Amino acid sequence: MKKITLVFAFMLAVAGAAAQSMYVHKTDGNVYEFKVSDVDSINFAASTTDDYLYTVTYMPNGGDCEIMIDTVFYSDSYTVKSFGFTKEDFYLAKWNTKANGEGFDFNFGKEIKSLTRNITLYAQWQECTNPEEPEWVDLGLPSGLKWMTCNVGATTPEGYGNYYAWGELEPKTTYDWTTYKWCNGSSTTLTKYCTDSSKGKVDNKTILESIDDIVTVTYGGKWHIPTYDDLKELKTECTWKLTTQNSVKGYLVTSKTNANSIFLPAAGFRSNSDLSRAGSYGLFWSSSLDTGSSDFAYGLGFHSDNVNWYSYYRYFGLSVRGVLP
Repeated sequence: MKKITLVFAFMLAVAGAAAQSMYVHKTDGNVYEFKVSDVDSINFAASTTDDYLYTVTYMPNGGDCEIMIDTVFYSDSYTVKSFGFTKEDFYLAKWNTKANGEGFDFNFGKEIKSLTRNITLYAQWQECTNPEEPEWVDLGLPSGLKWMTCNVGATTPEGYGNYYAWGELEPKTTYDWTTYKWCNGSSTTLTKYCTDSSKGKVDNKTILESIDDIVTVTYGGKWHIPTYDDLKELKTECTWKLTTQNSVKGYLVTSKTNANSIFLPAAGFRSNSDLSRAGSYGLFWSSSLDTGSSDFAYGLGFHSDNVNWYSYYRYFGLSVRGVLP
């Protein structure tokens, strides 16, 4: 007869009172079957191994999303995630070990060297700055995305709106590396969103988090800056016509499926303290980092009869147009 010793990291399953077999789910990911008739006794004992399996549970705490659970071995490091949790008129600011926020904070990207117990994290919501939903247009895109009719900071489709450095939440007077939020004064001292150690501290974040997304912070819910793929879809699934609307130059972007359209003004861009190419160039941020060079991020640009996606220095002040899934 066999004697089986189960450490706390194992999970035991017996299928019914009259079961013929028992199953042991080990932390190596394998399930082992034993015949009940061959087992004499089962001993439970603490193990000295580092291979404990723990869970990190993410609670929506009022958000419009499902509970998410990650598993991690004691010996592995773990990076706190955001999971794209959303809540109408709010944005996800951080996690906390208590629902009321009076426990310990865990920010996105925080690295836990080794877990010693299961952790439950509760979403901490921050009210957005403008809870009134912006006007949007359904362009019949395959993704189903709806596009805002105005730039962030504008009140009409022709309005230039505000200019934002990538991942920043406020317009400013000077746009350069010395004023950029996510570096220590240069393109080689990046402090967030970096995949190359020669450019700064590597965290391998490649998409703006909700706390750094001006569209999410402004309007809350599922509103966000479009990704590189979203901009690519807009370019390929719509027709683009250079035109003038209410005396403002820009592109009329029209759906190939339902004829709905949006107008993108040629608002130019800001670098240092200057506004450049207004009236001839339009540059719009995506939320996607250029992983080939972390001091750049992707955007959509147009001038004359040329529309394409480019990489721009992250400190540049560009226009932002939001999308809704």
